[in-house]
Amino acid sequence: MVKIIKVAIVVGGGGVEASEIPGTISDSLEQRAVGSSSNKYQGLCYDIYRNIVDSNDFKEFLKKEDYKLEEHFIKIKSYQNLVDKVEVGGQRQGFDVAIGPLQYSSERMKKVDFTHIYTLSKDGILFLKDRKNWLKTLILNIKEIFINVLLNPLLVLTILGIILGIIFHQLQPYRKQFYNFKSLSQNYIRSIMSMISLLLGSKSLLSSSHELPLIGLVFVFLMVISALVFTFYLQASVFQKLRLIDDNDIFTMDNLKNITLLSPEGYIVAKNLERLGVKIIYKDMSMTELVEYYLNNPTDPDVKKSNGIATDYIDGLTRVSSHVNKDLHMSHLNYGYKELTFIINKNKKDVLQEFNKQIEKQIYNFNIRNICKAYFDPDESNLCVM
Repeated sequence: MVKIIKVAIVVGGGGVEASEIPGTISDSLEQRAVGSSSNKYQGLCYDIYRNIVDSNDFKEFLKKEDYKLEEHFIKIKSYQNLVDKVEVGGQRQGFDVAIGPLQYSSERMKKVDFTHIYTLSKDGILFLKDRKNWLKTLILNIKEIFINVLLNPLLVLTILGIILGIIFHQLQPYRKQFYNFKSLSQNYIRSIMSMISLLLGSKSLLSSSHELPLIGLVFVFLMVISALVFTFYLQASVFQKLRLIDDNDIFTMDNLKNITLLSPEGYIVAKNLERLGVKIIYKDMSMTELVEYYLNNPTDPDVKKSNGIATDYIDGLTRVSSHVNKDLHMSHLNYGYKELTFIINKNKKDVLQEFNKQIEKQIYNFNIRNICKAYFDPDESNLCVM
């Protein structure tokens, strides 16, 4: 007797979940649920799954065990609900296997089995640049540049300038003779201000110190060299921060605690970012629905409060390419890697073992690397090599 293996394939609008190939004949999801035409879909997880189940070895396994795959293309709002359905199993109104960008968690491992990791992805942030929240985040970055990059060095240089200015004054026994100051305090002030300006990159001190003794000239020369080093350091630090702002990376690890993101319910990417201090507003929507809601409802209170959407990196890049007229952007910074796997009902150990064996073969033969390179940026291709 043929035993049915019910496979849930998550359909969405991103590059990770399965999506319909443009130009194919469109049927309802119900019509496609059983024995559907597999070439109507594409997506990182789906392409890897298709490579596995279409292999001769997997077909022999199905024949030997008298199994038949029954594919169900489904749209979901919560991956946690999908985990619950796989826990129930295919014989009890659930599924035996789920194909999508699923991740390990200690809670989920109590309910279902996870296959081997087939590739890595990153937690990311999808956002619009032309909204007020971008200006707010830009201001936060400029504030961060001043507080974290400039403030402490400027305080140190000012204090150091005062100390060195006093020392410098003592090295000029005839300084008062050359400058007609009204008081000794003014003479000290000139020395201190000259030294501070030197440390901040001004070389005006040299022109006012031609009567210095040898030890004073050596002292000034050393201070000029030190001033150059400090100046280069400050310029490099500020440039590094400004480069992040220009490269769609306005959400840095330092300012994550100041931002709010939207997310579907039970989304692990959001949970990971939440641990880093991000405030999350959970919505009872699928990722596709949430992206459209975010783009088309700028006056919604939750959308106005948010800086963007917590999403998978590959998924986000695909949505950016499909919304080029919306000024949608994906942050390129790394907020944490995640492992992508499939999940299988705990009573299907033989199916789990066969999936793991085939994943190892696909990795060894570079098939998975070749598939995921079509979805990753060239700079991120190292994520494809497992």
